[in-house]
Amino acid sequence: ASGDDVSDIDFGNFELVTLSGVKFEDIDGDGVKGQGESGLEGWTIQLDLDADDSVDLTTQTAADGSYSFADVGPGTHRIREVLQQGWTQTTADPSDIVTASGDDVGDIDFGNFELVTLAGMKFEDQDGDGVKDPGEPGLEGWTIQLDLDADSSVDLTTQTLPDGSYSFADIGP
Repeated sequence: ASGDDVSDIDFGNFELVTLSGVKFEDIDGDGVKGQGESGLEGWTIQLDLDADDSVDLTTQTAADGSYSFADVGPGTHRIREVLQQGWTQTTADPSDIVTASGDDVGDIDFGNFELVTLAGMKFEDQDGDGVKDPGEPGLEGWTIQLDLDADSSVDLTTQTLPDGSYSFADIGP
């Protein structure tokens, strides 16, 4: 209006940031990227821009396991991996990320251990030498026990097959 000065016409800007990390094979299953533990290519990483458990953006990890989301604005964001069959995540999910103008956030890493199969043979050691020699038969129907955390408790059991073989599948670190 005529003669009325107007003030407080301000402009605020947020410098966009990049969120990044590495997806790696945690060979020893300790949840820490150690020497010789390489990146995993082709894994899907998800970004939830407002931490409301919805997926807003996805990206694939590069050959070295790296990934990034560029030009992320202000807010509280959540990053998660898409777990692949036959693997288990060894690192905790990262905390939600509150971005600050111009401050890139890195080291948002995910470690995974490829599940293994433990297998063997129960056999009649006819000569008692501790070695399965040709002609020594497998023993069917024997119970084999597995203690997953070496705490002297039985976690899994299986029975030997007619040839004496047994296995435990999908075992983690």
